[in-house]
Amino acid sequence: MQVSTRDLRLRTRELMAATARGEKIVITYRGTPSAVMSPWEGAATSGEQRNDRAKSQGRNPAHGLWRDDRAMFLVEEYALSHNMQMADALIAATALDRGITLMTANDRHYRHIDGLEIELF
Repeated sequence: MQVSTRDLRLRTRELMAATARGEKIVITYRGTPSAVMSPWEGAATSGEQRNDRAKSQGRNPAHGLWRDDRAMFLVEEYALSHNMQMADALIAATALDRGITLMTANDRHYRHIDGLEIELF
């Protein structure tokens, strides 16, 4: 595929999707080829490949961020007793997984979770 710099500016998302499908794109400036846009080496080009890569790295391919199903566990464990919603569980699971302090203005949904460091602001 060959596109102009203007096309690159206006159709970036479409062109990125084309590279994800494995296409090489020649970018022209004033009609002269000046660059090539191609898939990154080792980049997953399909959902199945991304899932395989996530599994090999010990991550859950369903969401690609966590090593386990901690967010679902938090919802199941605390939904009734502490009114924990999925968004709160995802935030807490991310902080636990990354080993980072959770900064929040409202610790009501998080203070009962073991191992979670919380800092109020």
